[in-house]
Amino acid sequence: MATQTTITLEDDLAAAAGKAEPADESLTLALGAQAVEIDLSTKHADKLRDLLAPYFDAGRAVKASPNGRGRGRAAAASGGSAAAKADRRAANDAIKAWADQNGIPYNARGRLSADLRQRFAEAGSPGL
Repeated sequence: MATQTTITLEDDLAAAAGKAEPADESLTLALGAQAVEIDLSTKHADKLRDLLAPYFDAGRAVKASPNGRGRGRAAAASGGSAAAKADRRAANDAIKAWADQNGIPYNARGRLSADLRQRFAEAGSPGL
């Protein structure tokens, strides 16, 4: 015997207002650290797109992460903003200079070890 499963999407916005309305698409929205998925009718999805259009027009494009959330967890892991990356770069340069001055070996490529970072912090983070 064969079984067939049918999934019917309902508009989440309409459902929140106590109405039953079919959804035509699912959208993923992210703001800061919060991300949600919402099922909307074409009417509600178009209204949302119109509402967000000025923000998208003023913003800059980012690469979507594998999970489809743009700058969510993947951005936090890969560095986030350019200013944050510049700050980390400056800190790494200071740690390397301190290690060189103190004859402490480190891997010139890749991540600096947690032990090296800890020793640098215990030394009072000179150069930062």
